[in-house]
Amino acid sequence: MSKTNSENKQFIDLSYQWTETTTTEEVRDAYNLWAASYDENLIKDLDYVMPSRAADTLAGAVADRAVTILDVGCGTGLSGAALTRVGFTTIDGCDISTEMLKRAGELNIYGNLMEANLVAPPIAVESGAYDAATAVGVFSHGHLDVDATEEVIRVVKPGGTVVMTTNDHFEDDGKMQRKLNQLEQRGLIKMLSAEHGEHLKAKNIGGWVFLMEKL
Repeated sequence: MSKTNSENKQFIDLSYQWTETTTTEEVRDAYNLWAASYDENLIKDLDYVMPSRAADTLAGAVADRAVTILDVGCGTGLSGAALTRVGFTTIDGCDISTEMLKRAGELNIYGNLMEANLVAPPIAVESGAYDAATAVGVFSHGHLDVDATEEVIRVVKPGGTVVMTTNDHFEDDGKMQRKLNQLEQRGLIKMLSAEHGEHLKAKNIGGWVFLMEKL
């Protein structure tokens, strides 16, 4: 195994060892180091399909491809690129890692990119600023807990659409589904679908795509 592949394996293995006690600084530092090889590792080595699943879900729910979208936790732009492939044209992104944001900027698909820490919100945008929001791969141990769902929803206008994903390691006890049920009971969202499928195909890890309307 080459040094690069060995380092990539260490990063992905580390990310699945993070727990609720992992600090924001530890996660930010790891992603800053991982940024240069992140795309190759996730797509080529691990067959990461969640960005495509999320984009397809949003495309199936929203006919207007010119809607404004905030890609929360955009990383290097994998989810934004997937949104672009299905025809969406107006996408902003935010992430905790400056190095990831630099990579995302090189794609020339985002109108605006900003640093954001959802562990200590808010995102620096007004409530209801976007027609839709996606949060792909950000709800995971060491990343964001389910309470951050409310901040993602906040930036979407009433009647807008939100897509969020989780992996099976995070969702093994159904915490995201419970949180979304609570938000629906509070009249903040209307759940439209929750679909289980592939996440990291090479590791045989599944995950969920949640689709909802902001009320």
